[in-house]
Amino acid sequence: MDLFTNTSSRSDFFRNAFIRFGNTPRDVYIAVAFFTYPDPIINLAETGSRVRLIVRLGYPTKPEALKQILGKESIQVRFVNDRSFHPKLYIFGGCCATVGSSNLTDPALYTNQEVNITVEPSDPRYNELVSLFVEWWDQAKVLDDERLKEYTDIYERCRKKQDNEHFVEDELQKTQGRVTIRNIRRGLGKPSSSEIYLEQYRADYQTFLDAYKTVERVYGAVGRRKYEEDVLPLRLEVDSYFSFIREKKAPKDTYLSEAILVGEKLEAKIRSTVEEWIDTPWRWLEEEIVPKRYPIIKRVFSSQESIANASFNEIAEALSTCHSFYDRFRFYAGGHDAHIQEFKETNDLQQIRETLTYLLFGRDNFIRRMGRCIFDPAFKLNSFGQSNVQELLGWINNENIPVCNNRTTRSLRWLGFDIKLFGG
Repeated sequence: MDLFTNTSSRSDFFRNAFIRFGNTPRDVYIAVAFFTYPDPIINLAETGSRVRLIVRLGYPTKPEALKQILGKESIQVRFVNDRSFHPKLYIFGGCCATVGSSNLTDPALYTNQEVNITVEPSDPRYNELVSLFVEWWDQAKVLDDERLKEYTDIYERCRKKQDNEHFVEDELQKTQGRVTIRNIRRGLGKPSSSEIYLEQYRADYQTFLDAYKTVERVYGAVGRRKYEEDVLPLRLEVDSYFSFIREKKAPKDTYLSEAILVGEKLEAKIRSTVEEWIDTPWRWLEEEIVPKRYPIIKRVFSSQESIANASFNEIAEALSTCHSFYDRFRFYAGGHDAHIQEFKETNDLQQIRETLTYLLFGRDNFIRRMGRCIFDPAFKLNSFGQSNVQELLGWINNENIPVCNNRTTRSLRWLGFDIKLFGG
């Protein structure tokens, strides 16, 4: 169910999105213009989710609905009071986002003719939506008891006037000032103060990392390798092993039908496929990665100085050695060249250098560095998504951080790990 239209014959009421996606505790981010129906928010909090809501103060948003959720555990509310704020965005952290026409009102969830679609975490637009919410969250103001009382007084005083929709907002701005969302400049901007995305991302990534460590341990215990460590780090040899799994064992969606395994059964499956992989010639590794691609990426990204001195073309060439970056060509009618052109036109060269330097050599914990480069508008690069960030750090680091992308998580799922499929 990835489409919600409130049609009886389809039984695709938007209320079902909250039932389906909110049945597991998670971080939920919602931004709506109109808020009159608090029940879904309360239900999410009561089942263990943490909700962050941005709402527009102005008719028909009901003060009483806000009063029912304000101050409740696991619910945070921020507001704008400008009528230009008109989104209908619902993000169920790590699960999906929905975008469409439904505000958080009773009719929008049950009876109105609406259209809402879901965006999966593997879709690059999912992370764009999270970044967008982060921008809005940082610019919206906290709704507290004092501001809610101001809104309630103005709402009650104005609701019987003819032009009450505009009058409420005009009166609010006289009292509170104009609270609106600005279009902030990407790159070089002020880092997000909230970092609300980081906890969910850390949890998702840790699941992957735990699974990877098991594979690396079993791989090392086999006692054989294709290359010595000084030629190719083990984490990159394991990455090519995942390519072997994805291509030869788990094409398309076949990984989903594999049983979840634990203990010796899991390790036996890893061990047997590692031995098969080591005995299998792999042209891409032997003729491309080791002699060509790894040297290119090391030359450009091996130090802060090399990044600072690299031209755009050198950076683009090195990034294109990464599978996930090159694979983005499928989203462009003009293929890889069109992707590179968009990457160049939408990113400042100095910001590219600064973001990649922070990602690869920053002082923060590596998960925080990745999270900021994926979600934080001050660090995020356009046309450079979650898998791009994770894979590049996997290629160049001194912390034994593995490559992580859609290919690796799906290979881990085929091996038998109960792992969240993410990558972006």
